[in-house]
Amino acid sequence: MGILDSLWSVFAGETEESKETDDWEPQHRPVRPREDAELVVTGTMEIGGIGTVVTARITDGVVRKEDEIRSENGETAKVETIELHHNEAESAEEGNVVGLELAGIDASRLSEGDVATTETG
Repeated sequence: MGILDSLWSVFAGETEESKETDDWEPQHRPVRPREDAELVVTGTMEIGGIGTVVTARITDGVVRKEDEIRSENGETAKVETIELHHNEAESAEEGNVVGLELAGIDASRLSEGDVATTETG
């Protein structure tokens, strides 16, 4: 067993005995069932033919297509498209930096640093 394997075993709470059994499975972070999410806007733009696009870091929960986003100033918008790592996605979770195409809001109504929350649609 290498040094990194040994360190991982300590952090994951594994023992040599547990790794040698057939029923050993890696430890995973528990998924918290959340219906809402919080995100921080890192940029906004208006793109011709597409509309309002924001970049944001999701700080809590999961954002899904069709979710309704409510900003601090009370503005609401619907998530039309989520882009994650240059690929379209159905959802994105805590820690992801995403691009969101939003319907029903003008880009000038959101600013860098704004905090928004979602309401499942």
